[in-house]
Amino acid sequence: KQWYQRRVSITAGDLYVYDDRSYKFDMYWPATAYMIKQAAGVTKGGQYSGFEWVGAINMKQVYHIAKNKVENDSRVKYVPLDQMCRNVIRQAEKMCIAVVRD
Repeated sequence: KQWYQRRVSITAGDLYVYDDRSYKFDMYWPATAYMIKQAAGVTKGGQYSGFEWVGAINMKQVYHIAKNKVENDSRVKYVPLDQMCRNVIRQAEKMCIAVVRD
């Protein structure tokens, strides 16, 4: 039961098994959309991008999400931080979550 509870919390990852029976497991940071929804305090994004806003996040939260993605997710390790911030803003706007300046 304890193993199952730990297993449920795993979001995504890659498992590499080698010929010598060793393995490597890379866990990924949660999806950007998940972190944006958590920061905005909503459970679901809006349906019509640009016409309705279901929540808002500020630039400090955008920076925090982008920094955590770059530092912890091996898939975007070499993406510059300013580009990752723009990606987070773009994705938040597609989800009908406004990005406000502090």
